[in-house]
Amino acid sequence: MSKNHFKLYAAVFPIIQDQNGNILLHRRQNTGYMDGFWDLAGTGHIDPNETATEALIRECQEELGIEIQAEALELIHTVHRTGQEDDFPYIYLYFKVSDFNGKPQIMEEKKNAELVWFAPDHLPDLMIEDRKIAILKALAGTIYQEWRT
Repeated sequence: MSKNHFKLYAAVFPIIQDQNGNILLHRRQNTGYMDGFWDLAGTGHIDPNETATEALIRECQEELGIEIQAEALELIHTVHRTGQEDDFPYIYLYFKVSDFNGKPQIMEEKKNAELVWFAPDHLPDLMIEDRKIAILKALAGTIYQEWRT
């Protein structure tokens, strides 16, 4: 007898901070999702047979041109999102990035319009709302959140 198990998508979100605590954001373009809005730089989906830390390291290399070691990552916030119109339930994993090699730069010009450091208390108004909330919750020490939309 076979069972149909619940399927869930997973995405990783790096909270990359500079020496002053500013957070690296990028403005989305040509992606089909929230284009024109600010988002955490280096985000992405976990590929098959890939761990969450491997996905985050890969995404930051591909999108920002920086190298990150797994030891420089700390899982600080998780969001379980369900009930979306697209019917794709998600687990979002937010990692604090304590160190990286290289200077972040736009590597995918078609999908990334700008790359800017923002103070956590001055995040842009035109930012993906659930990302902004998750960043603030993560930095305040909240480990887990659920979103039913």
